[in-house]
Amino acid sequence: MYVWTGLHLEMTDWKWSLEDDTDASFVFVNETKTWKDAQIYCRERYTDLASVRSYRENHHIMMLADGRSFWIGLYRGQWKWSDGTPVSFQKQNLQPNSNHASCGQLNHHKWRVVKCKTPTFFVSNNKPYEHTPSQLIHQR
Repeated sequence: MYVWTGLHLEMTDWKWSLEDDTDASFVFVNETKTWKDAQIYCRERYTDLASVRSYRENHHIMMLADGRSFWIGLYRGQWKWSDGTPVSFQKQNLQPNSNHASCGQLNHHKWRVVKCKTPTFFVSNNKPYEHTPSQLIHQR
């Protein structure tokens, strides 16, 4: 059985937790930022931009996003999450919509690759910080 609970953290941020073996916890931030600024915000206040590691996590984030666009921690090079881990789960084959697009966005129930400088709402992981600040991904 899976249960999502919402806890109000601040006027603009909501925390959502999935009660299962993944112990996933996410914070939806109702403020727009570039991908890089969203990553910095998440690392200062939570842990990092959201890493979606299973179909279950993806499904629940999509339902809670309610068709809105949010940054997730996905970035291009070789596809990785912003915490430096490789992408092991992928919703669909990701193709950038231009040569300048390299950041992952959850958009209308799909993952998209868009320009990193587009101000967008974002989703943070809310798990223990497990990487060093030197692993901060710098986007152009």
